[in-house]
Amino acid sequence: MVRVLVIGAGLAGLSAALAATAAGHHVVIIEKSKRIGGRGTSQHIDGFAIGYGPHLILNKGPLMKLATKLSKVKVAKLPLRLHRIESVGNGIIRPKGNPQKVVESKKALKSKDTTNPHVKSAQFISGWGIDSESRYQALTKGNLSCVGEGWSGLVGRLAMALDEVGVLIDSSLEVTSIEQGKVQLKDGRTIETDVIILACGYSKTRTFVSELTSKSGQNGLPENDPITASIVDVSLDSKPLQQLQAIVDAENNMAIFDMKNIHPAVGISGSLLSAIATGGNDQFKSPQQRLDGLYAFLDDRASGWRNHIISERGQSKITLHANPDSPIQFDTFSNHNVLLAGDWIDNEYSLSDAAVESGRQCGRHVSDLIG
Repeated sequence: MVRVLVIGAGLAGLSAALAATAAGHHVVIIEKSKRIGGRGTSQHIDGFAIGYGPHLILNKGPLMKLATKLSKVKVAKLPLRLHRIESVGNGIIRPKGNPQKVVESKKALKSKDTTNPHVKSAQFISGWGIDSESRYQALTKGNLSCVGEGWSGLVGRLAMALDEVGVLIDSSLEVTSIEQGKVQLKDGRTIETDVIILACGYSKTRTFVSELTSKSGQNGLPENDPITASIVDVSLDSKPLQQLQAIVDAENNMAIFDMKNIHPAVGISGSLLSAIATGGNDQFKSPQQRLDGLYAFLDDRASGWRNHIISERGQSKITLHANPDSPIQFDTFSNHNVLLAGDWIDNEYSLSDAAVESGRQCGRHVSDLIG
């Protein structure tokens, strides 16, 4: 039995712990925050499952498969519908009652004609700044969905499965440095382990492995140019988007979703708007300006929303994609008995599914490090 210490209790870390435990290893997870889940979580506030930006799940992706496997309770999910998504300046992506436009839209989406504004909108929704073929195809076929229980429900399924097999998740513990076989905590304690799985985000992982590899002469992780976003999540006692599920401005990398219009179970009567603006352009020189621009977009497209707020949360900057200069493999630092997990690890998936898949890779290959 190998002692495995997972640093980070987001989707990547929880998935890594599940896979390592299933392989027969002794696993402990430590998390800097008070709550687990990382960016892939939500809070139930005033009767609404409020997330951190619009979370959409790939129906047959690794996260969905794992959540389904771990619980007998079916995941309640409903898909985005293209006939309920408006592209700013171009109308409904797949309009009903207009056969000619429906055919034109289907052809453009199938051929992925990037000059078509509806294709640009679909690409933006599916990848938030990266080209994700699997999520794009899922969106066009009705297989990209909103989860009724919120992402806290999915994280809870993973955490409950770990609790049932006795895996400890210790929160509010900050790691200051790592070396082969040892982790140093901010409170002065040292944890000894056989294998370390770093699932704590690209920036922190880069810092840790830089210190780790400096003595051996091995290169650390490359610099990166992350894709960031501003988000606004607000529950309302009104429905400013009426029956629309989303309004997308692909030219300015912005979108507003009414998550309750996608899945009624995410909240009580009213609406749950989740708005996002990604990247940077000439219009916004700072994250705060981008957030201000997103609020202006809400004012323009969800008229009167400010008069009906139940609860609100806005953030000027979150990281969507670590976006390293070159592909990173999960076992890059296996010679130090260190494995890497996160949505930035090279695999066939993206976003939450990439995080889950990388965690599973780490857990399955722990035995390879200790002969």
